[in-house]
Amino acid sequence: MKAAFDKLAKVLQPLPVERIEMRQLDEISVHLQGTLRMGVDPSENIVDAGQIHHNVRNLVVVGSSVFPTSGTATRTI
Repeated sequence: MKAAFDKLAKVLQPLPVERIEMRQLDEISVHLQGTLRMGVDPSENIVDAGQIHHNVRNLVVVGSSVFPTSGTATRTI
């Protein structure tokens, strides 16, 4: 995770990114999903179909927070 975050600024360099924010995760494996609703009505949803925030139009939300559903367990090999 640290290695990926360390390279993120270089990966996003071609985009007009003002700030990269990473929240610290717990030691356990968690999947916070579905916390930002996607839809066309800004009064009921956070992002549009392009994952762009309704109120902050230069903010693109990436990650599983916009997933409408998710699996119930981690897949094991």
